Amino acid sequence: MERCIVADGPARVVPPPEPVAGRRRLGIAIRNPLELLWEAVYREGLHTLRANRRLSVFVTDPDLIRLVLVEDRERYNKSEIFHRVLGPILGEGILTSEGEHWRHQRQIAAPIFRPDRIESYVQQILTSTESEADRLAKMPAGTPISLSDEMKLTTLQIFAATFLSGTYRFDVEAQIEASKTVVGSTGWVIALANIGLPASFPYPGRRRVTAAANYVRRVASDIVTARTHQSREDDLLQSPIDSRDEGSGEAMSDPEIIDNLVTFMSAGHDTTALALTWTFYLLSIHPEVEERVLAEIEDAGGAEGIVPERVSSLAYTRQVISEALRLYPPVPWLLRTPVREGKIGNVDITRRSSIVIPVYAVHRHRKIVG
Repeated sequence: MERCIVADGPARVVPPPEPVAGRRRLGIAIRNPLELLWEAVYREGLHTLRANRRLSVFVTDPDLIRLVLVEDRERYNKSEIFHRVLGPILGEGILTSEGEHWRHQRQIAAPIFRPDRIESYVQQILTSTESEADRLAKMPAGTPISLSDEMKLTTLQIFAATFLSGTYRFDVEAQIEASKTVVGSTGWVIALANIGLPASFPYPGRRRVTAAANYVRRVASDIVTARTHQSREDDLLQSPIDSRDEGSGEAMSDPEIIDNLVTFMSAGHDTTALALTWTFYLLSIHPEVEERVLAEIEDAGGAEGIVPERVSSLAYTRQVISEALRLYPPVPWLLRTPVREGKIGNVDITRRSSIVIPVYAVHRHRKIVG
């Protein structure tokens, strides 16, 4: 089976005609789990696979996805695999928690995501981005770079400027390396979980992964501790510190603030960096699109350059980014576990079933995008 093709267009995974079985499945899961999605998943709205005595239900029909994630969301928890991958680094923050604990944190964190609050930081985002662009422009022509690392560096600098007011310094490069180490273990974690091995089972590099996760959490803990000993700041970290749960009147505890700071610092910057990396990749192989994007930015900015008020006018650029997100979603899977027996479509499910929403396949589904 081919792994991916590049020569005749943008990189994409070539799906096998049928599900992969046996030891070969384990090796592919470690390398790139997307390569396990077989052709029928891209054609049908619901498909099942039974492996290792567990039923996996692949859901690509938009109505059924809405049922799982929105209308009947109380019937599904985040999967064991999800917690195995993210729990060691993110703890029990807004991305990994469930039920009332999730609602409590979500309500307190909500002000961070208000459009007016985000818009108030556009200038800081622009300033950080321009600083990184200037640094890259000063490199000698032909200097090789890792675009992925550069985008991670940019998004972490933006994080520091908006969440921390630039007042707390941490080793950005060390943070990037630690995040890469943790993310690099995903294939092993998924593969071992799929064959029923316990979360404590060793795999190559596990000690490095544990040390990297501990490092990231220690940095977040130091940031929160430092904030408690300094005056109030007007930044995004201050929001969850000041906010209260409307129902109980409770604030976030320090451990909750640390968990959510790690979530924004690690998961947030990494997914944004991935989106930017794939966007620039697509622009590099479509120079005519790149020219239109640059022309739109120049027209909107004029002699003074882009200002916050004009960012919303970049309609074509927004479309380009949306298409990059469709082709290369930073989160290519969503995994859920039923909390009780029931049905999805015409498929019976139990608490041992695994619900898989393969976002990558949904975005390339024959019945949705042709």
